[in-house]
Amino acid sequence: MSFKKLPITSHIGLMYPRQTILLTTYPVNIIPLAWTLILSRNPPIVGISVSPSRFSHNLIKDQGEFTINVPTREILKKVMYCGQTSGKKVNKFKETGLTPLDGINVKCPRIKECISHIECRLIDSKVYGDHTLFIGKVVTCLGNEDFLKNNRIDIKKVEIPYHLTGRNFTFNQKKIYYV
Repeated sequence: MSFKKLPITSHIGLMYPRQTILLTTYPVNIIPLAWTLILSRNPPIVGISVSPSRFSHNLIKDQGEFTINVPTREILKKVMYCGQTSGKKVNKFKETGLTPLDGINVKCPRIKECISHIECRLIDSKVYGDHTLFIGKVVTCLGNEDFLKNNRIDIKKVEIPYHLTGRNFTFNQKKIYYV
């Protein structure tokens, strides 16, 4: 086996694919993200990484909340549109035809066409290099019962997009391997 030394900036491509989510803010905007992480099970805490150059960055910072929405293959073109268009210029819900649903415990809308929603309140943020890590305490979890099994997404029933960088995506396999 042979290994090639790579530039340290290759770390991003070596950590992909990453699950793609649609993050919603208040005032209303949608931003697709792949840089997300689970930080704690109890209490439930998640993190998202957003560039300050993105319109959603200051909306999260100023309002202190966000909602994670899990899209499916069926709306991938709408996910791409949301990533290529600034919310400063357009209403992404109107332009994509995605349906906003009221938040349960936050002002951020949920996206009806997504299979699950995780509402979060900001508890911390810190700048790391060229991105801000926003830390959110989960306050609400909702899942479409048609795609759940034991309170988890049943990947045999739905294809979730995973970002490969750029305009490239892959999807979860329907077969589950138990090791």
